[in-house]
Amino acid sequence: MGLTKSQYERISSEYSARRSRALSARDKKLADIRIKYPEYSALEDESTTAAVGFARKFLDNPGMSLETMDEELHSLSERRTAFLRARDIDPADLEPHYTCPDCQDTGFIGNVKCHCFRQAEIELMYDRSNIRPLLAVNNFDNLREDLYEGDDLNHFKEAVMWCHRFIDSFDSEYGNLMLTGTVGTGKSFLSCCIAGELLRSGHSVLYFSAADFFRSYGDLMYGRSKNTEEDSSLYDSDVFACDLLIIDDLGTELQGDFSASGLFNCLSARHNAARSTIINTNLSLSDLHERYSDRVFSRLTGYYRILKLTGSDLRMKTRNIGDN
Repeated sequence: MGLTKSQYERISSEYSARRSRALSARDKKLADIRIKYPEYSALEDESTTAAVGFARKFLDNPGMSLETMDEELHSLSERRTAFLRARDIDPADLEPHYTCPDCQDTGFIGNVKCHCFRQAEIELMYDRSNIRPLLAVNNFDNLREDLYEGDDLNHFKEAVMWCHRFIDSFDSEYGNLMLTGTVGTGKSFLSCCIAGELLRSGHSVLYFSAADFFRSYGDLMYGRSKNTEEDSSLYDSDVFACDLLIIDDLGTELQGDFSASGLFNCLSARHNAARSTIINTNLSLSDLHERYSDRVFSRLTGYYRILKLTGSDLRMKTRNIGDN
């Protein structure tokens, strides 16, 4: 998916503003030079007159040699440069100072997005993901197998393997994950690891706790959103069209008819569009079946790879290790 239309326009507007600022600053410096040194202004006029004259000659005779024109224009440029240097003015200071010299703040090099524009896209997607604060700690660099042992370790290693496969095949193979297990077994950690890798590669990710997801989704569906119309449509687009949606702690939201219907509608829409979803839950499969509708349970068991994590609460374990 990448960016929505309004997100793309927001970045493009910022690039247009950057370029305008750079050009305006350059124009002001040139205006000051022209006022202080009328001779420099005369040299500019001479260059402009020469360029226009050569252009007219070329229109009358397209086969004419351009060598003479190049030599004269180069000579005039050298005279302007010498004039400035004789007055301790660096000609480079009269050029626009772009934030990105590579694309001159257009965002593109030819028809290809500049590296700076791609980075701006990624930064915006990080901000929209709701997950940026979590990624500093929850990433593969901080993965610790030493906190598990026995079957718990085997389950964790298998889950990590499938997480890497999910990332590696994300662009070529549609898939969903559901991480189950008791509190503190690493479900949220692994989903954040996946999110961080995909965000870095330019994919759009949206992360919600279950409570926030159903509250925001309900506000949107029933017109209770306090956002502007643009923000609401943007949020709507993100939920259904972001490359990856993560719903954390499914089952902790307030229970009601809307939970089942809202979840079913969202999962169905994303499945039909082949947009991946990750769900983390402390509930067992039987608990999921009892809490949500048969339709939701069918989606979760039919379209999601279920990764079960086991063991004691890692938060308590790492806290105890720190205390010792």
